Amino acid sequence: VPFMTVLLAAPVYVMNLYVLQSISTIENIASRSAIDAHLGDVLSQSLPAAETIADAPSNYEVDFLRFSWHHSRNISDDATEANYRDLFSACWWQPRETFLKVAAFEKVTGSPEGASFKVFRSNMPKIRMTRDWLDLGVEHMSKWWKLVLESNDAVPSTIARIVDIFKDYTYSSDRKMFFEHVNRGNTIEEEEAVQVSASTLAMIAYMPGRVQDVTVWSLSATIMSLLQVGMGRIIVSGHKQTDEVLVRKAFSIVNNATRDWSNGDEISSKLEFCVSHNATTGINATKFNIPMAVMVRLRHVLMRKEDRSDVVSCWLGGSQESDRDRWKYLFLGEPDTILTTKPDALPGLTKALRSGAVLAPHRYQPLPHASDFSEVRGMGNKRNILPNAPPFKYVVEIDTFSPAQINSCCDRGKFKPWLLHEKCDVTFWWQCGFVAMRKPEKIPIIEGEGDCGRELTSVIVAHKRLLGYTLMRLKRGTGVVYASSESG
Repeated sequence: VPFMTVLLAAPVYVMNLYVLQSISTIENIASRSAIDAHLGDVLSQSLPAAETIADAPSNYEVDFLRFSWHHSRNISDDATEANYRDLFSACWWQPRETFLKVAAFEKVTGSPEGASFKVFRSNMPKIRMTRDWLDLGVEHMSKWWKLVLESNDAVPSTIARIVDIFKDYTYSSDRKMFFEHVNRGNTIEEEEAVQVSASTLAMIAYMPGRVQDVTVWSLSATIMSLLQVGMGRIIVSGHKQTDEVLVRKAFSIVNNATRDWSNGDEISSKLEFCVSHNATTGINATKFNIPMAVMVRLRHVLMRKEDRSDVVSCWLGGSQESDRDRWKYLFLGEPDTILTTKPDALPGLTKALRSGAVLAPHRYQPLPHASDFSEVRGMGNKRNILPNAPPFKYVVEIDTFSPAQINSCCDRGKFKPWLLHEKCDVTFWWQCGFVAMRKPEKIPIIEGEGDCGRELTSVIVAHKRLLGYTLMRLKRGTGVVYASSESG
């Protein structure tokens, strides 16, 4: 679980301890006046947005968590801070040679998550996950939009709002500002970071969603998040040639959004759609495994097991030996995983890559929140949307362009507040409240005080697992509200 530290005029505030200090039992939830007032005072001391990207302090270093494949949930049992569940984001960044040693990528298996877990399992000593969530993470969007659209009466306007969020990200001047900053090469460390990014071949395992416009714009935003850090080539790979139609629409959007970048005339040559290896698994539960099929195809191309020149050129940008040697690092993502990092952090991340590390980004899990849909009529009282009311109205806005000393979001290791509560019958802990709100008559009723009425209190009780977390939004990201990750 991350906690937010913000450097204000005086002490550092730890933003999400208020619940743990003030609400020890569910019966205390209705008495919220003092809590609301305290948290409101803290959040009212907002920090001004950065007009430019601040220079990293000369001693800025990226720190990493202590990892083990399994660890006890008991905080005092061992010194490890992350396990295999925390690592999963459907993304990784690693050296090519490390990837090629994973023999498990010789065939397509039934688990899409295997494209990540097989890498992690084979490289446990090399795995690196940042202590500061802002140093490297991805905003994982598809579960968010699926929940927003579930049983929603205003689907057209809601879809339009979701598209606008991705459109705003794609066309934001922040993308160009980030790219120009990291490519200035003011120091040796910055030059080395540019070289690593430029020699990275990024792959997006393409799995389209139900709503075409959302798929296209989510993919566009994902591609922009990779281009802003300077990745040299981006392959979107699906298992059907017909997938290319929507992918090309996203490419067109990206080309338009980058036309005034210093390398804008080169962007189109960095993007390509390539068909994956046969993705059929032979398993009814998971008929196709696109991420694993992408891994198999890439492995065969890099190891010269695939010698068709058109296939090799599609993946590598050419069929010469120099084209194969050019790509020293590999990145895996999906069309709903938008990369986020601090400009300060990129030299430290690429230094780890040069030393042979496998980088595992944090997986930010957005939460449907009424403040992100204020222009959509009737969204504020939907059961699959958090209300923009206490305690859920208090959201910290994080600016990753500010100096690193001001904005950090540091992992608290094995401490996960949702584990203080009983389990619920749903796969992901953060969805427990939304599932409970489908049957509000079964939620224990606690009479509220002041403006915290009976109906709102039911929402609070349903979402009690969220109360141990700070709600946040990334100013330079999509801007939607999130609290933690899928693993909490």
